[in-house]
Amino acid sequence: MKLSRSTVFISLCIAVLQSTIVQAQWKNVNGLYGKSINILYSIGNRILAGTNEGLFYSTDCGLSWNVENVIIGQNNIKSFSYNGKKLYAAGSNKIYSSIDYGTTWNPENLQIDQNLYLRLIHAFDSKICIASGSGFMFSSDDGKSFSTRNDGLYSTSIQSITSVKNTIIVGTDYGIYKSTNDGMQWEPAGNGAILGRMGALVTLDSIVYACSDRVYKSTDSGLTWNDMSNGIPSQSSIYNLTSIDSNIYALTSSGIYCSTDKAKTWMCITWKLTQTYFKSIVKNNNKFIITTLSGLLFTSDGDNWSQINSGLTSAVNSLSKYNNGVIAASSSGVYFVEPIEKGWKTTQIGLSGKSISSICNVGDVIFAGTNDGIYISTNFGQSWSLSANGLKTTNVVRVLYVSNNKIYAGTQTGELFVSENYGQTWACIRSIQHGEISRSISVFGSTILLGTSGNFYGEFGNVYKSTNNGSSWEEFHEIFYKTDIYSIAYTGSTIYLGTGAGLFISNDTGLNWKRINKTSISAVFASGNSSVASNKEVSNDYGVSWKKYDSGLPIITYINSIAESGTYLYFGADNGVYAIPSQEILTNIEASDKALPSNYTLSQNFPNPFNPETTISYSLPKSEHVTLKVYDVLGREVATLVDEYKQTGTYNSKFSIINYNMSSGVYFYQLRAGNPSAGSGQGFAETKKFVLLK
Repeated sequence: MKLSRSTVFISLCIAVLQSTIVQAQWKNVNGLYGKSINILYSIGNRILAGTNEGLFYSTDCGLSWNVENVIIGQNNIKSFSYNGKKLYAAGSNKIYSSIDYGTTWNPENLQIDQNLYLRLIHAFDSKICIASGSGFMFSSDDGKSFSTRNDGLYSTSIQSITSVKNTIIVGTDYGIYKSTNDGMQWEPAGNGAILGRMGALVTLDSIVYACSDRVYKSTDSGLTWNDMSNGIPSQSSIYNLTSIDSNIYALTSSGIYCSTDKAKTWMCITWKLTQTYFKSIVKNNNKFIITTLSGLLFTSDGDNWSQINSGLTSAVNSLSKYNNGVIAASSSGVYFVEPIEKGWKTTQIGLSGKSISSICNVGDVIFAGTNDGIYISTNFGQSWSLSANGLKTTNVVRVLYVSNNKIYAGTQTGELFVSENYGQTWACIRSIQHGEISRSISVFGSTILLGTSGNFYGEFGNVYKSTNNGSSWEEFHEIFYKTDIYSIAYTGSTIYLGTGAGLFISNDTGLNWKRINKTSISAVFASGNSSVASNKEVSNDYGVSWKKYDSGLPIITYINSIAESGTYLYFGADNGVYAIPSQEILTNIEASDKALPSNYTLSQNFPNPFNPETTISYSLPKSEHVTLKVYDVLGREVATLVDEYKQTGTYNSKFSIINYNMSSGVYFYQLRAGNPSAGSGQGFAETKKFVLLK
């Protein structure tokens, strides 16, 4: 990997300026894209987002987001409440408070059962109301003590809480209830006239608004209620109500409706948007920000809306490098993540709403593995088509891999397919294996490795090897019998296997193995002497020693994929995409640290003659796609050592004859960079001879 002179200089300056050495920081490159947003809340100049991964905040109307580290370990931040002095945020089993409008937070030492699941909080004066797994809980002393108060409630599944004057009102799965004695006794509001699952409750100017399938209003603290839905389509489902300024907003299945006259009339403010399921709306600095079921955020003056992030709302299952960024496969579509001058840019490039289990690409041609086969885009996601020739829509594709322009696809039922014509046709090279799921693929030389895991019926996985293009298969090594194999990586003669039983390493192309740990490893990456595993550990000496690098990552982060692209190393995780400059944690010696080359060079291998391995060095004056291949005297391809996009620099590539059926004699290696056939200055090609002497 290349380190530029400017990068080295900046790194040295930083090291001098810091009084202590701090660990390299991972950065979430996709803001809230990886989060399921439960609620938005605006206070002061901040927008708060409660998510399943904790609390995030924005001070620029949603353009960028930061994580609140105090709450990052808490799941399901679903509720905020402000009593005029304190702002509260309810986590799944803990309450946090802030006295500076959400700038700093502290956990509240509330005397409640930590095993209770907290749904929402409502605070007013010195009183705190909580909806929990045990029903309604009340404190009259700022949370120093709580009591459960459900007497009179037909259902303890409370969906919303509000208060008006001396009355507390709750919305339950069985209608609206009110209490005039702080929850000691409850009675149906409106004499039980409003039944069914209730959504939000909002109090504005002493008027209470409620929603279920309709919008209701009470001007007498819940004694009587009137249907105020005129103007909202009758077939619409109403998900939420909120008040902004002096207006009421209804979030429905047909859009967001605003009432400026106490719910007498309604006007749709999202008629220009195609999205229909809106979860939350806030206003900050005269701009509206909304979130939908798919996590999309928009800002507007109330009429013209624009997307301010692309809403990658679920786990990232697979990454594939492209130019200086990565293509990300998630359960909500395909995205492209790339560094820009000030931060990161994430763009959805197709298959919106579809669960993508794996991704790979050859240039602008992208292959996406899904539950109904493989989708292909030949124009970088502008359009997609289902590849069906040789594959069926019943083939659940779990893993994709590219080697020497061949695309390999592993399925839910242990099959392995290969295409040599960019997905136009597919050939099955391993038939259905009952009880096994294809999980990982790697190809080096003439050897194909397939890692599998057991299915849901108690079976186990294994590693299988083929040295004849899939015509026959055998167990790779007996040590992996009945072991789930999640990831395979190799560099030179070193192979890394991420398994359910830990990380295994072989430094002799699979003849002998060493178990590094007993932690389940879902992803492993290797390049040169460096390797990274999903347990957030890094090795820079071919796996001999390991060091933890998890600073900046949430406490609970499950890593599904690791990729290096440009100058960054990327994690595809269950809560988004994370990146870190490669040189901050890797000391990969595959690319030298010397001055940048000004010319193409292909050096003579050393040693020569060789047995069993040799090193080939080459230099690139600019970044481009590179192949380095080995041929016999008849011009037949023996091995592909490099087939990828490389940055400017000088590289050392090792070639080992292990797992190649090679006899003593003369061979050739050829370097091709760019497109040398296009004419002068368009690329480079050179061939050199070397000798294998057994």
